[in-house]
Amino acid sequence: MKLIKLHQSKFTISPISHVFLVLLLQFKVVVTSTTTCPAPNQVLQDHTYSWQSEWSPLSCAGLCLQDTACSAFSFCKDAKRCELHNVTAEQYPGDLQVDVNCTYYEVSKEDNDTKWRSQSNLTTCNSSPFEYVKPSSPDTTHRFIFPPFDPAEVFVMVFSVRASSTVYVGLAEEKGTYHRRMYEIAFGEKNDDKVRIRKCHKCNILHQVDLLGLMSADEYHHFWVMNYNGLTMVGKRGQPAFFTWQDPGPLTARWASIAAKNNVHADWVFHSFGNFQLCKVCGSP
Repeated sequence: MKLIKLHQSKFTISPISHVFLVLLLQFKVVVTSTTTCPAPNQVLQDHTYSWQSEWSPLSCAGLCLQDTACSAFSFCKDAKRCELHNVTAEQYPGDLQVDVNCTYYEVSKEDNDTKWRSQSNLTTCNSSPFEYVKPSSPDTTHRFIFPPFDPAEVFVMVFSVRASSTVYVGLAEEKGTYHRRMYEIAFGEKNDDKVRIRKCHKCNILHQVDLLGLMSADEYHHFWVMNYNGLTMVGKRGQPAFFTWQDPGPLTARWASIAAKNNVHADWVFHSFGNFQLCKVCGSP
């Protein structure tokens, strides 16, 4: 991999360019993962030191990654139960038991030597990206399925979505609150050709960009969203931002959510979220 040296004396960059540089560095830094792939239909028994209910696999991963004592976790889908383990199945292989409702995960916490990123690189591996299905419903309720993120750091979410009509990404100050004090980014509003941002659900449109073919019921479309100190940027995966807006009165967002238009079925795949890099292939550099 070639390294490109940037000499500060040669040029200056705008605040937006600076944040986009941070974003690119976050995407380009490659960390060798030493984690094992998850074990579906299995759970690590007798080594749970803490648990939570009503969590998604993403929230469970975030809970473990933010706890220095956590070395692995199990998520049981029927009970939506997140179990944190302070040991791994490699240490206690006989305690990894069959349970068709559970999946066992191991995580790695590797030091990071890049000043543009968080002080630690938090990684959880999965044989495929984390998936979430939002069945059609008569309302546009936001689902807060993620762990909280640090508003003092650059927030980035990379995802793919398949839906016949409008979907939303929310960034809220409080969990569960989407009718006030939340950035709501709409993908595919107004005949599937607009990306818009508001500061709450159904509030006034503050900025919009026209872009055809944003949504599809048959294939996934791939996007990234970045937010930092009121600056929101949106782009297609692997491409520069096509949407940029600076809030003159920034919110202190720390909770992300997703939603879909009334009666729209949406399939989501999350490749990375905040400071959590979600590996697509375990054990690969």
